[in-house]
Amino acid sequence: MPTSDLPSHSQPERLTAHRHAIIDKASSGAARLWAGDEPRLYREIVRHMAGGIALTQINSGTVLYVNPKLAQMLGYTPEDLLGLSIDVVRPPNGRDSAALVAEIAAELNVSGTWSGDTQLQRKDGSTFWCRNTISRFDHHEYGQLWLSIHDDVTERKSVEHALRESESRFRAIFHEDCSVKLLIDPESGRITDANQAAIAFYGYTYAQLTGMCIHSINQMPPDQVQREMENAHTRRRNYFTFRHRLASGDIRDVEVYSTSLKIQGQPHLFSIIHDVTERMRAEEDLHAANTQLQAQMEELRELHAQMRDLAMRDPLTQLYNRRYLHETMPREIARALREGYELSIIMIDIDYFKLVNDRYGHLAGDEALQEVSALILSSLRASDIACRYGGEEILCLLTDTPLPTAARRAEELRGAISAHPIIAACPEARVTVSIGVAAYHYSTGSMTDVIRAADQALYRAKADGRNCVRIHSLGEEI
Repeated sequence: MPTSDLPSHSQPERLTAHRHAIIDKASSGAARLWAGDEPRLYREIVRHMAGGIALTQINSGTVLYVNPKLAQMLGYTPEDLLGLSIDVVRPPNGRDSAALVAEIAAELNVSGTWSGDTQLQRKDGSTFWCRNTISRFDHHEYGQLWLSIHDDVTERKSVEHALRESESRFRAIFHEDCSVKLLIDPESGRITDANQAAIAFYGYTYAQLTGMCIHSINQMPPDQVQREMENAHTRRRNYFTFRHRLASGDIRDVEVYSTSLKIQGQPHLFSIIHDVTERMRAEEDLHAANTQLQAQMEELRELHAQMRDLAMRDPLTQLYNRRYLHETMPREIARALREGYELSIIMIDIDYFKLVNDRYGHLAGDEALQEVSALILSSLRASDIACRYGGEEILCLLTDTPLPTAARRAEELRGAISAHPIIAACPEARVTVSIGVAAYHYSTGSMTDVIRAADQALYRAKADGRNCVRIHSLGEEI
């Protein structure tokens, strides 16, 4: 769907009509994705996560699902957002939507995950800063989807803005704010300052913490820690994920937002640390549950295909059944007419099949029918179709085959069957077949007519002594 066709905050008169057009499908699809099929743990994780979660269809920008937390952050109910374009939560004067989508898509192609800060607009028109982590996966019905996790980082943005405005205000904010904060010397990695939240989080005293290097806390190799500090100092990057060791020995997953600034003329890294251990565990559980769900959906698709194939095949001979013939033959006739080639039918009947059952038993009769079917299948091309038409009658549909060619192939098949041992327990036992051949021509009538013509030719073969091929020629009365 073109972007211009999507509902947005600038198209209120089209929004309601567009939403009604997709909301039934979206709601049922979201219900299948997020309510009925996944494990109970999966649902609970999504419902109770501290961060917001959304599923968005990439091509259309349509919102397929938001969890209660994200809806609350935006001032909507989850139902309000279902089926809307993601543009409704982007401020009109914010970053260009197309450029942002292109940046996200490029990063997903490289690393599989995009993280970044954007401004979002609430229902009441107010805006806030949000930290977004986006990954991509494919869905068989909705195509490519973005799974996004959102955290309100307005407070962090406000803090960063305040730091840029005033170093004196920074000190007050640094020590009084409830977020974990550190000041680090980018050259040595020494922690030069820590607020009360950091002292409480890491479990060290202020003197202990400011006497340590960040290498003692960060579980990365020291050379990698040094490289990441250089990235932060040169502002090539300002967002990192690390594992930090506490005084207790506990290892916690943290997100670190780090920026370079000067305090009294000396360079420092100002780092805000968020404990995301529980969130990352929940994300891992969510990913595992999604993988499991995808596997289950693939199994269901395979099972559906198998069941459809079983419904179209005769269980004894593994040939297609009459139901499949009646579904397929009109399509083949239409193709033959469209592409201008002839289509022929061979009707095969096993001679004196009742005598085979009476003499050798019904199991031997089944074996004979299976062997004859196997011989027929081995003689056909991939484009031909063989169906069990009746008890011992088999119909073969030969595509792009003129009548003389069909007659020759029928004769070759008759000879092969009459010469082949049919019953394993009685190698000397042989069966013969009678065959009728007819060709479909646009002037000969319907599908029923051409089958009736082949059947009439088959009865002539039986009347002429069996074990022979007879042809219904164009112009003969049906």
